[in-house]
Amino acid sequence: MRRAWLWHIPALTLLVGLLFLCVLCVVFASIFADVAGCQVDKARPQPCIVAGRDWGGLLATVSTIRFLLLVTAPIILVSLLPYAPIVLRWWRQRRDAS
Repeated sequence: MRRAWLWHIPALTLLVGLLFLCVLCVVFASIFADVAGCQVDKARPQPCIVAGRDWGGLLATVSTIRFLLLVTAPIILVSLLPYAPIVLRWWRQRRDAS
């Protein structure tokens, strides 16, 4: 019965992963555009030719994820709140056991 909370780990990992995946996509698009010397515009895709391919449309789409992040980040953070007591109890049990 001690390991009854283990089913929470995949849900917690999924929520945190979704949050960081959005952030990583935006950061990657920004770094890629800076290295390639391209301009990423919110209004429309700008041409960005790297290795003979136009990456402008993909960069514009990925950089638009930041607006999705404005909606999803608060939802994910609020959904993580019920896990705080579970993680705190687990941390205290590990600390007391050692």
